[in-house]
Amino acid sequence: MERHKNSIIEYLTDHPDGAVSDFTDLLGVKNTRVKQVLYSLIHDGIIEATGGNRNRRYRLKP
Repeated sequence: MERHKNSIIEYLTDHPDGAVSDFTDLLGVKNTRVKQVLYSLIHDGIIEATGGNRNRRYRLKP
């Protein structure tokens, strides 16, 4: 999971935000796995989610 977390953090460093679909393409894993990693990053206080269910985007916390 650490490798996936680091890949998402690197992606968000270069892009202002990202969606689950961006991360599934980046990591080559299923949506459910990406969501587990994202929720873990949110819990750790590294990223935050914005928007509703279908329009949810993730970005690094300022």
